[in-house]
Amino acid sequence: MVGPKSDQINRIYGDALALGHKFSLTAISSMLAEGASFPIDITKTRLQLQGQANFTGTKYNFRGMMSNIIKMEGINGLYAGVTPAIARHIPYTGFRALGYEHIRGFFIGDIPKHQAPLWAKMASAMTAGGTAQAIAVPMDLIKVRMQSDGRLVASGKLNAPRYNGLA
Repeated sequence: MVGPKSDQINRIYGDALALGHKFSLTAISSMLAEGASFPIDITKTRLQLQGQANFTGTKYNFRGMMSNIIKMEGINGLYAGVTPAIARHIPYTGFRALGYEHIRGFFIGDIPKHQAPLWAKMASAMTAGGTAQAIAVPMDLIKVRMQSDGRLVASGKLNAPRYNGLA
């Protein structure tokens, strides 16, 4: 097909391909970053759990906590909850990055983005980030429960982890 209609179709497919490419790149890069930094995140979460009022046991510093997780749960213990953490980034980062661009258009209209007022950029970012976080909350809950279950199983307070994978 040749003519204005084919140009319009090619533009639509090109836009969809560019959007899919951008979404894929943001999701992949954020998932890799989450996977690389996850041992730090689980160690931080376990340190926070030491601060609970009903905590009994040895209190560790960061290095001690990480060593204790490896000793009690093996190296895989440093990755308890990584599946939902990584899966969370598909909708979260994708929507946050791509949603921002579309939401910004709502707030600034036809004004070039470099001339947009600060309040419009802030409102766009808060709306996109807030919506993305609302989408990601269920995965965050599963992630934190999986991170804390290893400690509970190791101390005998829980027979088996409540979650395995994403469920």
